[in-house]
Amino acid sequence: MHHVVALLALLFVGLANAGTFSSTHIKHLTGSDFKKEVFGTPRATVACFYAPWCGHCQRLAPEYEKAAKNLAGLVDFVTVDCDEDKNKPLCQEYGVRGFPTLKIFGGLNKDIPADYMGERTASALVQQATRDMPSFSKRVKSAAELQKLISKVPKKPVVFLMTDKIATPPMFKALSADWQKDFSFYTIKDDPAFGPLKETFGIKKVPSIMLWTGDDSLEIYGGSLKIGHIAHWLKGATKVGKAKEKPTKEAKGKEEL
Repeated sequence: MHHVVALLALLFVGLANAGTFSSTHIKHLTGSDFKKEVFGTPRATVACFYAPWCGHCQRLAPEYEKAAKNLAGLVDFVTVDCDEDKNKPLCQEYGVRGFPTLKIFGGLNKDIPADYMGERTASALVQQATRDMPSFSKRVKSAAELQKLISKVPKKPVVFLMTDKIATPPMFKALSADWQKDFSFYTIKDDPAFGPLKETFGIKKVPSIMLWTGDDSLEIYGGSLKIGHIAHWLKGATKVGKAKEKPTKEAKGKEEL
């Protein structure tokens, strides 16, 4: 009888562990790939160091999964099982002494993670993670500054976000992190002073995302304000830009002449 109870207990623990952090929005990392995944992108990362047998970890799992789903495409959520021998050196390196330990690798210096000390709820995790997201976007403070920006050919195509918010939205922070090498990013707080420019360029609603490549007009994005759709649009813009930069055979011949 005791053997049956013991087997049932082990089975119950196994099932509980199997369901811990099972969301497809969460990456399960190890000591061998953790740094490559976390530091291989400028995007913010929330990391949960846990043990499968930990009751607090099992209670956190659904909230952590909910937060990961809420911020999918904006912030990376990862886990490390500190109960596995191969992961123990990494857990020791980051000072993990209890479970779960949550750390946010964000800001402009990801090498120094911040300990998450807030409530272990999805809403609290989302709030802190978005606050710690790095932003590579600058702010346009006046209509005169915007006019000056678009009066010359930029070194890189420029992506503008006109918004009625003071703070940079998480979606735009994530875009600026993902695409900083290909584009410059600016936010514009909507104001009556921008009225003439909005009329000139046909900006009819806020928020609006615009692309400036140095041509005579701003290209206004007309799709869904979801990061995947906007990223697809930017990817198309980079292909067009590279095509413009690449000289044709005819042009090469003229240059040789």
